[in-house]
Amino acid sequence: MFPALILLLVYLFFYVIAFQSTEEVQPHELALNGLLHTAPIVFGVVAVWFLIAYFFNTSMIQRATQAHTLERRDNKRVYNLVENLCMSQGMEMPKINVIEENSLNAFASGINKKSYTVTLTRGIIDTLDDAELEGVIAHELMHIRNRDVRLLIVSIVFVGIFMFIAEIAFRIAATSSWTRGRDKNNGGAIVVILLIALLGWWGISSRSCSDSQFHGSVNIWRMPVRRK
Repeated sequence: MFPALILLLVYLFFYVIAFQSTEEVQPHELALNGLLHTAPIVFGVVAVWFLIAYFFNTSMIQRATQAHTLERRDNKRVYNLVENLCMSQGMEMPKINVIEENSLNAFASGINKKSYTVTLTRGIIDTLDDAELEGVIAHELMHIRNRDVRLLIVSIVFVGIFMFIAEIAFRIAATSSWTRGRDKNNGGAIVVILLIALLGWWGISSRSCSDSQFHGSVNIWRMPVRRK
């Protein structure tokens, strides 16, 4: 589905440009010709973008949130909670990161065993008691166990690429001369671009979010909570 949407956006991009051409050629012919010539380049750029985001997402998230790694010696309480829950489920223990802020937040990230990470804010660590914090950690571990985090990261990358191409196409359409009166019906192309962009964004993001929330909310109750 994603490659087809990318091709459609590229086609619309050249279709918009074709309206400004003085050649006696139908816009759809120019658009198709442009699509055929640029498709390899577009997919090459998309592939590079995807690979960078896919393999460096953990470091990007860590830098963006200014999180730091937590070891056992830093906080035995949190480390032991994560370790005990992983042992009870036969899971390999993920990394633990801490964000030094007072908000109550936690999330899981990563695409494989080497990069799986549970991140907690200082606020949630200091505010919740052991049982409550254990429940939060269990929920995040379920996202890792069900590989929701991998799906979410891939979806975010795809949505970012998709919206970037859609924005370029829309800006050119909005600023080009044909939108200012060349054809009263041509303004519909902008609407089409927006609708396709919104449809692609909604389809990819809603699927990843719904799957993630379903698995996490259901399976958290299957993980036994160890009382201290």
